[in-house]
Amino acid sequence: MQHTNKYILWVCFTFLCQITLAQESNTLDTIQRQIRYFAIDNPMWLHESVENRYTLLHAQYGGMQGEYRLAQDAGKSRSTHVNSEGSITLKDVRLWGRFSYNRTLEDSTRFGHQTRQNPSAPFYFASYGNNHYVRTNYTIQARGQRYFDKWSVFGGLDYRIGDHFSNNDPRGSIDVIQVDGQLGVSRKLSEDLEIGLEAQYGYGQESFEVAFKNENYVLSPAVTRYLNYAVIGYGWQTNDWLLARGIHYQNDMKRYGSQAYLSYNTKIGKFYATAHYKQEKQVYQQVLRNESRNNVLNEYAIDDIGGDLMWQLRRNNRAYLVQLSSTMRSGQDKVVFQANGINNFVYEHDTHSAKIAHTYYAQKWQFHFEGFAGMTSETRQDGGSGTLLDYSRLDGSLSAMATYITSKNQQVHLSITGLAGKPLTVNWSVPEINENMFHRYVYFHDVGYHQANTQGARFELGFRQPLKRKDFVRVLASLQTVSASNISDLGRQTATLPGLKRNHFALSLAYGF
Repeated sequence: MQHTNKYILWVCFTFLCQITLAQESNTLDTIQRQIRYFAIDNPMWLHESVENRYTLLHAQYGGMQGEYRLAQDAGKSRSTHVNSEGSITLKDVRLWGRFSYNRTLEDSTRFGHQTRQNPSAPFYFASYGNNHYVRTNYTIQARGQRYFDKWSVFGGLDYRIGDHFSNNDPRGSIDVIQVDGQLGVSRKLSEDLEIGLEAQYGYGQESFEVAFKNENYVLSPAVTRYLNYAVIGYGWQTNDWLLARGIHYQNDMKRYGSQAYLSYNTKIGKFYATAHYKQEKQVYQQVLRNESRNNVLNEYAIDDIGGDLMWQLRRNNRAYLVQLSSTMRSGQDKVVFQANGINNFVYEHDTHSAKIAHTYYAQKWQFHFEGFAGMTSETRQDGGSGTLLDYSRLDGSLSAMATYITSKNQQVHLSITGLAGKPLTVNWSVPEINENMFHRYVYFHDVGYHQANTQGARFELGFRQPLKRKDFVRVLASLQTVSASNISDLGRQTATLPGLKRNHFALSLAYGF
């Protein structure tokens, strides 16, 4: 099965490279690039906002290190990312596609035998010892749109397979497949007004296996870092899961949703608006291979509602953009294998953000300024243990970028960004009698993480060299550092606490043709 999937991905990658041989027309226009990727996410505007032809091959190597992190994040990681993307127009059909490969090596990850794409999972396995994880993901994305006079048909498909494994006890693996599709229609009500409606469907599966190479860790009565714990809810039960040599379980997912679109062109700029609703249902099942049956463990439903409002204007040698975004997610589980299927875990995660950007074009210079402010609030409540974490925080950034264009059309750019974050509220509670390994290694650590004030900076230095025709090569280096303060003593028994530093770096190479 894995060989078949990789073969399909290779065929699609080759096909993508063949159909997108073209030039990238917007290499400097930062605002226009943001509008391009907004249209890729919302394909009613694909024909309008994605270039007729462009191709970009991109490779990046990066990493992060430092102890100011969530408890289940890696203390240190290194990642390699390669992708090819481009657009082409065939017989009035605007097409866009991307193939990407990402491989991440994680060190010092604990309580983390799960994917990074499902952070609120109400059932998973973990150990409090530091594990080394290798996470690999292949992704194919495609978008298309065609107009028929005042009507258009548009849609997209995302396909991802992943392989995650840890190579020290308790060693485990996760195989992932996710497929998401969207199909919509739009109509121009006038020259300046267009509306659209889209239906969405997706499905996927995460297949988990946990086992030991050294079986003495399973049979030993001593409490050690090699024990494999089942985490149910948000700390309700965190126990050594059966004294068995291995366990298999899977998470089957289905997603249904819809999205409405509206765009309106005025004398003072163009407005774009979207509103969406999506529901995802997850079923966690233990796979009893010897008995050829599955044992349902947990059911989990997540509702997602949100929208975007964006305005953009270009006048003479200036461009402006304002974007408001909001997403509200809420989830509830149902513990099927215990307690008569009661609801134990409640999850809410809301994000609201605003971004404003301005680009100024001069003969030999381009200047880009951007400001961002976002508020995040999250509630995780576990009924069985009485565990509550309820926080909200405000994060913001201000950035300035200058690009100099030489007489040979080379481009040199420097970008500086200031980062800051502040908690607005942090409420937590858990009865001391109900504390367990999860609380000592994860819960109290994360409470401290969300209490912190943060400040930091990011620096980018890039160079673009034109080649024959309109081909080009671009190199970019970036460095980010974040410092934390105001992490208070909780007065409880904790095994770990967040540190005060986190650093990120990235080196990338791009080739456009």
